[in-house]
Amino acid sequence: MWLIGNTDKTFGELKAGAKERRYVDFIHALESDNAAQKPQLLLNFTNPSRGRNDDSSKGIWLSHDQFCRLFINGPLNYPELMKKFNTQSGYTCSGTSGPSGPSGPSGPIAVAPSAAPPPSGPSGTSAAPRITPRYFEQLQEIKQILTQMGVENVTEIMIEQALNNAHGIVNTALNELIDAQSAPPGARGGPSEAGTSAVQQYAEPRPSAAQRAPHQQYPPPTEETIQRMMTNAEGKELHTLQKVKFALEKANNNVEDAIDLLNPLPLQPAQVQVAYTATPDYLKNPELFVNNYVTINHILLESPTYVNDENGRSLNAFPQIFHQWHVIYTVGDGNCLTHAFLQCLSPTYGRITGHGYTNKSKVAQYFRLMFSSESGLARDKLEYEIGNGLINLSDLQILDYSRLFNVITVVFEQVVVNPSQGIVNPIFAHNFHRGSKPTDNVLFIHGDGGHYSSVMLPNGQFTMTLADARKIPELQQSLTT
Repeated sequence: MWLIGNTDKTFGELKAGAKERRYVDFIHALESDNAAQKPQLLLNFTNPSRGRNDDSSKGIWLSHDQFCRLFINGPLNYPELMKKFNTQSGYTCSGTSGPSGPSGPSGPIAVAPSAAPPPSGPSGTSAAPRITPRYFEQLQEIKQILTQMGVENVTEIMIEQALNNAHGIVNTALNELIDAQSAPPGARGGPSEAGTSAVQQYAEPRPSAAQRAPHQQYPPPTEETIQRMMTNAEGKELHTLQKVKFALEKANNNVEDAIDLLNPLPLQPAQVQVAYTATPDYLKNPELFVNNYVTINHILLESPTYVNDENGRSLNAFPQIFHQWHVIYTVGDGNCLTHAFLQCLSPTYGRITGHGYTNKSKVAQYFRLMFSSESGLARDKLEYEIGNGLINLSDLQILDYSRLFNVITVVFEQVVVNPSQGIVNPIFAHNFHRGSKPTDNVLFIHGDGGHYSSVMLPNGQFTMTLADARKIPELQQSLTT
């Protein structure tokens, strides 16, 4: 038998999220695989006794057959583990070209692989390409999206190959599957008249594996090339040198790939809906995400404490009706926009304690990186991932988060401290559109060009319905199509 996860935690604890949740998706993959097998192939991997089927056993135990089916012949690709397997004498799997020897261990021998499933958050990630343990969920996800777009004649084998080529990134796999279709774009149908280009706008802006070699290391670009890259294709926006260097690092110095990363395409309405559907539910619900995080990491909670901004930020530079609203202190660690949203939408976030604001910083950083990794709604991956999730986000990400949380975000953009006649501070509404409903939630954020803060209403709440927001004359212009 094979032991994964060591024996310091029970299967139930690992399934509930122990060890930084890095086994949760892995266990989901095991359960999904088990459910897909014929009755005679079902494996009781939860307990080595193969009879009690409870959650009290230590670690995760697999039979040799299931280990082969998932890791060696199947979708879960952990290179270090496979290297360990291939160097072990006496271990083979049917259908592989491993070392010679018997078809598996003789007897109930527990062998701990050299690399457990890697963590899914910033505390530890694998640099090696891999298919995530969400493979079985991703397979259905891609099939559903392709059906919605009217793309036919795509088999599960084709999807599996595309996921392998894309290293488990659903959006990139979709790109490859669409590119591989021989029919002209107009014949495929889909959510927009743009055909394939619409999919490329939804998908991560990287070419298919058949077009470029993703792991080829290119020589460092010249200084002239870097300067040219600091201006986008339209010549309208300057990228910082730090962001350009990060793009080159992500693209292995492939300038063409790096330019694609620096200039992600916008999402069309139909593509937004597809991306939202494909986003995991735990990201759409910030209270669920934060509550799970504090539970797993044993963070102490207290009664929520919201204090006015310590630097004196307020809405006094806006119309009189907003002077009784409160700009609430929001952590300024390079991730203030994420903090502002979590503070507005998660009561548990407001109760986080310990080590100053360290715990709040950790949960916001983890959320930001997971959003970039798991959702097509996060358009500019570089913005979310640069500085390991601790570099300031921009106004563009307000729309991303608003779409994710399905809210309308009103931003009090403070440009001047003392407005005068003809010079006023603008109020913008993000994610407000013709499909917005009176019952939609509206939240409020203050921005001054260097920091974003949560805004609390006089009644102590952070949100109100669109219908109520429209009753405020000073907001009607921003909330009218």
